[in-house]
Amino acid sequence: MDADLDRKAFQQRLSAKHGRIADTIADAISAREEGEDVDVYVLKNNTLALSIDVTAQYCRRMYEEFLVWFLRARFPKPQSLLDVGCDNGILTCFYATVYPEAEVVGIDRCEQGIGCARELAGRLNLANVRFVTRDLLNLDGVFPDQSFDLIVSTTVFHEVLEVPEDLSEISIDAITIGPDESDCVKVVTGLSQLLREETGHWLSMERWPDASSLAWWIRLLNQAGLSVTADQSRLLTFCTVDGEQESLPILVATRQRHPTVDSGEPMLAFRMYPHDPVMT
Repeated sequence: MDADLDRKAFQQRLSAKHGRIADTIADAISAREEGEDVDVYVLKNNTLALSIDVTAQYCRRMYEEFLVWFLRARFPKPQSLLDVGCDNGILTCFYATVYPEAEVVGIDRCEQGIGCARELAGRLNLANVRFVTRDLLNLDGVFPDQSFDLIVSTTVFHEVLEVPEDLSEISIDAITIGPDESDCVKVVTGLSQLLREETGHWLSMERWPDASSLAWWIRLLNQAGLSVTADQSRLLTFCTVDGEQESLPILVATRQRHPTVDSGEPMLAFRMYPHDPVMT
């Protein structure tokens, strides 16, 4: 199916190819955009073909721009890689193809997504990738005595974590991680402890809408023992399916044996969102 069709044309072709479930998905996407808590992933991962068509329409340009950046960044070849929130495994299988000698693991809470991911890996004859169904809020015992050289998370944590609603009203230099965010700290710390000390990298690309949200995320990474490498981080900009420009911050972080919080790291949010109203 051709990507980047206008919504009406896309919906017509999706319905013609996949039947009534296409209309259900369209209603779910609309409800989600209106702020309702709707699980689109269970629906769109009903089959691998359906999942790929929906992903191609809504994520193709984001994936293209991210993977171009990823390849140009030339991170050290990992022996092990964890894809957090892997969904249908498209990115996970890409990593497994790029690093054929690495052990690649994808993790996601959606059983339907994991099913699609396993089918995709089988079709691609990838023997170095496996997928695990697990909620990020409950990772205890999933990877005992295992560490990863590279952890990648793309557009995951804005959905998983309960981000404070009043961040835009707080000055960036005053943003802290309070006791109410202890569950957030636990989740990120649990993942950071899976990262190999000092040599491992965590690549995070999240939908933080403004500098305040990004500063909060940087503080959270700091609290979890991760240090952000500002000169490797960047703002990824691309056009959405609706023709609008979207910008997503990519952060590169490492885990230190004796972590220190660099007070200047949240200032990276200013650099990434130079026209954010919070600055004026």
